[in-house]
Amino acid sequence: GFLLIGLGVVFSRERRWKRNKNKILYCQGVIPIYYYSKKRLSSIGIKWSDTLSDEEGALRLKDEILREHFINIVRVFYEEYYGSTIDTNFNKLEFYKYLEGYIKKNSSLFKYYYNMLK
Repeated sequence: GFLLIGLGVVFSRERRWKRNKNKILYCQGVIPIYYYSKKRLSSIGIKWSDTLSDEEGALRLKDEILREHFINIVRVFYEEYYGSTIDTNFNKLEFYKYLEGYIKKNSSLFKYYYNMLK
């Protein structure tokens, strides 16, 4: 009984995760994936201070490659959020794959999937 309920919960959360992933990747603009990426990084202990701007937070990331990715998405995010300009050249799928790979590499397998489906 409990196993069946547990599997049902996991299945429904996986469906919700896939739906959200598609919404983030296939909508116009980067605002949803930017907020998603900050939430995902918090699952491995990387958080922006409330006193820092998005750009300052990106500049303080310790990992050089992660910092470059975030400096780029913050620039695109600012253009979209403040300038109402959507950068169609920003590759959201590439950014998403890098982000998930980075998080997977820096957390245990159980913690990665638990936080992903949470």
